[in-house]
Amino acid sequence: MTHPIIRLALAECRTNVTRLLLTAAAIIGGVGFLAGTLVYGDTASAAFYDDLARAARNVDVSVQTGWQGIGRLEPAYLDRVRGVPEVAHVDARRVEQLGLLGADGKLLTNFNRPGVGLSVPGDPTLAVFDLRTGRLPAAAGEVAVDKRTVEEQQFKVGDTVTVIGTDERTTKLTLVGILDFGINKRWSGLSVAVLTPAQLVDLTQSWGYAEIVATARPGVDEEELAAAIRAEIENRGRDVDIITGSELRHDLAVDAAKYVDGFLYVLVAFAIVALVVSGFVIINTFTILGALRARRLALLRCVGATKSQIYGMVLLESGVVGLAASAVGVLASLLMGWVLLTGREAVATEIPDHALVLKPATVAIALITGTVVTVLSALLPAWQASKVSPLGALGQSGTAELAAVRPGRRIIRILVAGGFALFGLALIAVAPPGFIAMPVVFAGGSALGAGVVIIAPLVAGRIVQWVGWLPGKIFGVPARLAATQSGRHPRRTAATAMALMIGVALMSTLTVLVATAQDQSKRELAENFPIDFQVSPIPARIGGPSPTLDPSVLADLRGHPGGEFAAVAAVRTREYVFADSERTDVWSVDQLAGKIRPEVTAGSLDGLAPGSVAIGRNLAASLDLGVGDSFELERSGRVTVVAVYDDGPTGAQVLLDWAQFTSDYGQGDADRALVDLKEGVTLEAGRAAVTAALAAHPLVRIDTQAERRDELSGKFSELMTIFGGLLAVSVLIAMFGISNNLALSVFERTRESSTLRALGLGRAQLRFALLTEAVLVALVGGGVGIVLGGGIGWFAARGLIDTYGHADPVIPWLDFGLYLGLAVVTAIIAALLPARRAARAPIIAGLAAE
Repeated sequence: MTHPIIRLALAECRTNVTRLLLTAAAIIGGVGFLAGTLVYGDTASAAFYDDLARAARNVDVSVQTGWQGIGRLEPAYLDRVRGVPEVAHVDARRVEQLGLLGADGKLLTNFNRPGVGLSVPGDPTLAVFDLRTGRLPAAAGEVAVDKRTVEEQQFKVGDTVTVIGTDERTTKLTLVGILDFGINKRWSGLSVAVLTPAQLVDLTQSWGYAEIVATARPGVDEEELAAAIRAEIENRGRDVDIITGSELRHDLAVDAAKYVDGFLYVLVAFAIVALVVSGFVIINTFTILGALRARRLALLRCVGATKSQIYGMVLLESGVVGLAASAVGVLASLLMGWVLLTGREAVATEIPDHALVLKPATVAIALITGTVVTVLSALLPAWQASKVSPLGALGQSGTAELAAVRPGRRIIRILVAGGFALFGLALIAVAPPGFIAMPVVFAGGSALGAGVVIIAPLVAGRIVQWVGWLPGKIFGVPARLAATQSGRHPRRTAATAMALMIGVALMSTLTVLVATAQDQSKRELAENFPIDFQVSPIPARIGGPSPTLDPSVLADLRGHPGGEFAAVAAVRTREYVFADSERTDVWSVDQLAGKIRPEVTAGSLDGLAPGSVAIGRNLAASLDLGVGDSFELERSGRVTVVAVYDDGPTGAQVLLDWAQFTSDYGQGDADRALVDLKEGVTLEAGRAAVTAALAAHPLVRIDTQAERRDELSGKFSELMTIFGGLLAVSVLIAMFGISNNLALSVFERTRESSTLRALGLGRAQLRFALLTEAVLVALVGGGVGIVLGGGIGWFAARGLIDTYGHADPVIPWLDFGLYLGLAVVTAIIAALLPARRAARAPIIAGLAAE
């Protein structure tokens, strides 16, 4: 026989389908947002790790001594690793310097570095690349090349390409495959050719392996495998690095993109926000529904239901609805993740693709959060309903529990709210600099928001009345009635206003961060890539000394008659050693004008002369040097710092006067030339002018920094698309919470609206009053949300700027105004149908409602 509590719960479910669907919709929306954020974050992380750390894919252990000539492993190491019982797959990788000639016959270089040659993997599962087109080399005379080089040189499968070894011997090979290496910082910007191991040895005269990688047998984790390999080869007498695949993946990812950890911190911050928003949506919805059905639950006491039965029935019902809706929310999260990824790929084609990642932890978090929050949301309404006596139920108002806060609990509420607010402010104040601050600031903001939510019932109604004073004067009785009703029902007003506050605060926070990031990216790109063109010599041979620029190159650039160039400067660079053995590159330029001048953050370059230097801010921070300080240089002797600069046209950290540089190193030719275009000259016209000026100099390379700047700007915009997708979902869930709460707040006052109609209020007046109340609540909730969210976003952006840039956070006032308008429009739309329903409802039926 079915337990009475179960029978009661089932009966309530059957007779309250509409209300349960509203509750389930809130839970599905909240859980879908939470799980969807986690799914999207896990998928994006997996995609970026796959692209940034492709060399470590399927690798459980890596054995290495270095890359590109730094160290090599003897063939005996491969045999020892292969002989470890825990090893399932093993591969030895050869990585050597190998030049590739472009379609014009010139050596392809990147900042005077030639290309790289790799061996075909012995085990395809441990390849450092993906095969895009064609096949891998299988015999001598064949080669596969990276897709970037193929695209730039317009090669295609079947073409003949030429490689050049360290002995300057050229070899013609047939292109049989095109490879994708992901975003690999090891060979960034270099040509990468893959050949058979035998041919790579023949061309480069290599003798050993750069790395040996292994995969563990089933049931053996990477730590166990690393320990077994370490025990096998430690006694070989060589200093080798044995690291796990997880460590290698992280190192490669961070090396390829220093912001990869920051990206993960941002996703953690979004997960915190998702948890808070979803919890608030569920709690707020269930609280309103609990108050709405308080009279019905109390009436069950009149027909014999005990307190424990009422209490157990509500909790059981909430648990079942919470679990079922949470399960649907997990499915909805997959759809949300798919939509985000699809939309991202449509506008950001270079962002790596990846299948959706749904981890067991995500499912568990979503189901537990949805169910637990729903049950907790039902505790107070269930307890209040079970307290009511059968006789008291006959006069119980369906909205009594939302009417006011009991005077005896005001002090407790104020203390609790103050505690949350102080805790939140403390978290924001102690947040560390950099991306790691994001989760901390968002957690502090969530605590501060919780304090606002707790205190809201004490102040929301009065604030709405203040805001409604002017509309009441203008629009008369209906508008005054709207403001008065808000004051008479502070809990209901606070519940709806806080739904608006949470949504608008979330949007405001993210908008400040995105606007600041966009402003900083433009600023940093303009400072890091100030020069339009750089002209540098092509090395005559692989592995030889860095060449210098023929003086006639500078003469031809400066003598070009077109007038497109604002400045042409000669740059010399050398490695300097300080008295304390600290090493860095130093540079000098024969004219400091326009964009060629580095950005000075302290001091002035006007005082740069023999005996003085300007230093980069990173070096200044590491050596604790400032303007006016002096230190020893290896050749210059004691020099005085006259300026500190942030970004310049080179990466060198010490700027010398041209005469000082000549005195230290003697007369010499420039390493490169910097070309700054005049205002109004397009990049296309500038490139044509530089190319024409250098027509007689085939052994120079023209790098377009402006195009690189535009390319990076585009990449950053694509990255912002990722967070834009999360912001879009945040907006949707916030708008859903607003709509749900406003609809419920109008629905639960059916009896109240009918009473007003019975007292003479017309249908149009009632509709106008309900809509006006929604607008007033939207203005208050939206305004508080903008202040709270804007402040949280400002502090989060301030922490990032202090670490990675300068200037101040950007406050997008126009966007804030749009969000406030969006909140008002959403409130009107959400209240429109319920207000129409309330106005058209028969008065007698409405008075008889719960």
